[in-house]
Formats: sequence, structure tokens, C-alpha cells
Amino acid sequence: MAQRNYTVPLNSVNFPLLSEDHSRTVIVGGGSKDSGNSDASGNPQLYYCHNVMPVLEGYRSIGYRSHVPAVSPAVTTFSDTRIIYGSDRTRIELTFNTDGTIYSAKEGEHVWRLLASTAPVPASDITTGTVNGVTYIFYKETGCYIYNETTNTLVPTALDGLTENLLIGITASSGYLIAYTQTDMAWSSVIDPTDFVPSQVTGAGGGSISGLGGAIVLATTNSLGVLFHTDANTVAATYTGNAQYPFKLREVDNSKGASALDLIAYEANSVIQFSYSKAGLQSISSKTAENILPEVTDFLGGGRIEDFDETTGIFTATDLTTTLKKKVKFVASRYLVISYGETEFTHALVYDVTLKRLGKLKVTHVDCFEHVGGQIESSKESISFMLSTGETKLVEFSPTYAASNGVAVIGKLQYARSRLFTLEEVELETIDSGATLSVSTLVSLDGKTHTKVDGSVLYSAEGVRRYGFLSTGVNHSILIAGKFKLTACIIKFILNGRR
Repeated sequence: MAQRNYTVPLNSVNFPLLSEDHSRTVIVGGGSKDSGNSDASGNPQLYYCHNVMPVLEGYRSIGYRSHVPAVSPAVTTFSDTRIIYGSDRTRIELTFNTDGTIYSAKEGEHVWRLLASTAPVPASDITTGTVNGVTYIFYKETGCYIYNETTNTLVPTALDGLTENLLIGITASSGYLIAYTQTDMAWSSVIDPTDFVPSQVTGAGGGSISGLGGAIVLATTNSLGVLFHTDANTVAATYTGNAQYPFKLREVDNSKGASALDLIAYEANSVIQFSYSKAGLQSISSKTAENILPEVTDFLGGGRIEDFDETTGIFTATDLTTTLKKKVKFVASRYLVISYGETEFTHALVYDVTLKRLGKLKVTHVDCFEHVGGQIESSKESISFMLSTGETKLVEFSPTYAASNGVAVIGKLQYARSRLFTLEEVELETIDSGATLSVSTLVSLDGKTHTKVDGSVLYSAEGVRRYGFLSTGVNHSILIAGKFKLTACIIKFILNGRR
């Protein structure tokens, strides 16, 4: 019987976040010998991956390069990292432990520096605001500090005109340092960011915030001003340019509030910010909030997650008994990183806002932050993960990085509902000639359960790799594990009898 070819689509916008949600497909309804399109039964596509990121042409495996080693002697209480600017305006990574210990690393350094311990305040109770290149660090209901680069210490800094034990946080916008309680805001003098004494001369002032649907949880800034997130809605304070009344308040349409700092991508400084609110993932501007990525919201709130063992070819689903642990970050003005896990963060969904496509990473971590250290391609060299030991790992996109190791499962490939077919070959492009890569088929006789069958290399050259199979079933899913930049996947098969 004649051999047939099929080019598997690799440009799907998203992929099922639970493999069980991906149904069987009919790859060539009309019997065409070479087609990249399926019929109305659905498209074969990527339906599971980890350590894989989208590229314009398809998908790329990634690796992790250790940037800052773990702290010695061993510490396993790291919880959160903030990017600040010290007294000399140097960019500094400041990391907090659950026991109150603080470490710092200046831009270009590759080791953590132990600072003096402070009270064990949860990182979620620590907010920052940067004015004139210096970051002010505020401990909720406690006090404000700046980082002294000469002594490498946090130095207390008084906020004149305010009762600091009533404040829950600070932020900064348009040259003002802004402090807030659960219901009120105060803005500083534009001359001295620590001067909050109301004055028509300096411009410092404040007042109650109208439109609040509940108590303020956190304030973040965008390019237009400040967003005050409550547990029920968001209120925008838009900068007016009027020194007497610098901010105009209005409720953000369709906003649903947020419950914690970890669920707001507070690093963004564009018009749009991202939040995991009570409505799910939203993009929030000073005017309106819009629901985005509904499939991600449904997955994160669905009470079920899964993992995959590429060695055995087995999917393992876990039904949660508690709310899924989540954290949202926005890196390099391009990657929306949603960390999740049952009791700790074990995976991260990464949405590329430029390509508008999803990737997925598998790395146990406590935080994700934007690394800046003299890199050339800033966006692709900026995703950094903090581990509980203090080690930081950079996501490595480079095609020359030998430790790249991804997993992609593509399918479920079925010729027709009533026919078996035998998979003979899988051809992949663009694969480095020296790349470590394995290709298998997850072949099924009933359309649901499957058996892993490994392929053998038939041909390998720079940019292309062919694998041989003689495996018959109702449908096949192609398992690709190792280092790859996948721009084309072509299967060759023959038809068998009817079921």
C-alpha cells in the first residue's frame, strides 16, 4: 500500500493544559497524500509540553543556566526577590527569606551578600517605590528604608508628615512617592520624596480615595499613574500635571480586585498591567479591565494539574484538595509568567505577549524575576527563577546551549475514524546534527490509552533528523524529548484495515 505524508501544524496559538482535554483528530479527511490541514474534526497540535517556548516558526526547547549559586551554609527559606536601586542608583536584586534574613546582589555580581536581619515580615508586606533613581522600601505598618551602597545596609528613612504604623505600602509615579492606607493616599513633595507634609509650596498632599469597593490590598503604577487594587475592584489615580491636584480618581470598569501581591504583575510600567483577580487573569488599564487567556484561568482554577514522564510516556494527573498556589510576574515587557504548583511552584506557564502564544516550563522555584546583567538580547536573557536555596537560574534560549532539554507531545494523529494506520517515519526540522534527541510514538488501540514505542534514527544531518517506526494503531502522538528547534514535523504512514 502506498506511503502517505502529513505535515503536522506547529503554529497553534495555545495548547490544552490538560492532555485529557485533547480529543482525537482526523488528519486527512479527503484522503490527500500531503496536507497540513485537518478537517472539521479538529487540528492535530501540541497538547503537552514542558521546558518549551514558542517561536514564530514553531517551538524551541530551553535549558536553565545557574547564575547565582545557592547560599552556603545551606539555607532553604528564600521566598521573594525585588529589583531595587540603591543610594548610588545601582540596580540591585534584593531577596527576602521567611525568617527575616535579607541578601543582596548588585548588577553583575554572582553571589548573594548577607545583610543585617530584620523583623520576619512576609515579603507580601514589603512594597517599594522608586523616585529619581533611588528605591524606597517600606515594611507594612513598620517603616521605610533605602539601600546604602557604601555600607550595604538598609538605612531607616522617615516619611515626614505620616504616621508610618498606619501605612500598608508605598509606590511611586510621575516623580511622587505615594503612601497609602486601606482607604487613603498621600503624595510627597516633588523636591523631597520623604516630605509628605501638606503644602501648596512643595505640592505634597493627600486624601481619601473615592470609588473603592473594599480595602486596598496593593498599589501599582502604570505609565498613566497609579492603580489601587482592593479586594473587590481597582481604582485608577491618573496623573493630571496639576501640582495642586496631581491625581484624578476613577473606578476601573470591569475590575474585580486582587487578594495578594503575588497575584499582580507589579513590575510592569506600561499602560496595561496583569492581575489574577476574582475574575481570573485580567489585563488592567486606567480605564478598563479585560479578561484574557480564559483557558489559563479555567486551568488554574480547575482543581486538577498534571505532569508527564518522558521516559515511561505516562501522564500523571493530580486532583487538588486545596487552592492551587499561584504567582504572576511580567518580565522584559514581553513574558507573562504564571507560576503554579500544589504546595510549591513546580511549573510556570509563559505567555509571549508579542507572539501571543503559550509556552510551559518545569522548574521548582519560589519566585520569577527579571534579570538584567549586560545581556545583548535582553528579553530572551531576562527570565530568572529563584530557588528556595538562593540559587538563581536563567532561562537559556540559545540554540548553542547544550543543556537545553524540552518535552513536546504532538497529536492525536488519526487518519480516519474507522481505519488503523501504521506509522513508518517521523521527519523533524530544524535539529542540530549533534543534538541529543529522542522521538517516540504514543500509540493507542482504543483512542485513549497508549503505549510508548521508541523510534530509531534513520538519517541525521545538520538541520534534519528522520526516525523510523513500524507501529500500528488507531492514533499516534509524537513524543519529542531533548534539544530541538521544531519548525517542521512530517509523518509518513500507510493505511491498514478497518476496525
